[in-house]
Amino acid sequence: MAKKIRIKRKKKWIQGAIQRPGRMIQYCKRKGYKGVTEECLNEAEKSGDKSLVAAARLARRFRSSELQKGKK
Repeated sequence: MAKKIRIKRKKKWIQGAIQRPGRMIQYCKRKGYKGVTEECLNEAEKSGDKSLVAAARLARRFRSSELQKGKK
């Protein structure tokens, strides 16, 4: 008989799945912003770099706590 293995899941698992957690903060500071602002996110989305655009969208989702509410 196979044993059932219980896996403890974290509530905020997506934060652990991010490959480069400080990327948006570093990008915005490099561009002259004091933090991750809406203007910085807009600039990042218009940049053309696919991974930077994806990081900006994810930062928006975290900011709006959309992932915590279970919305898409």
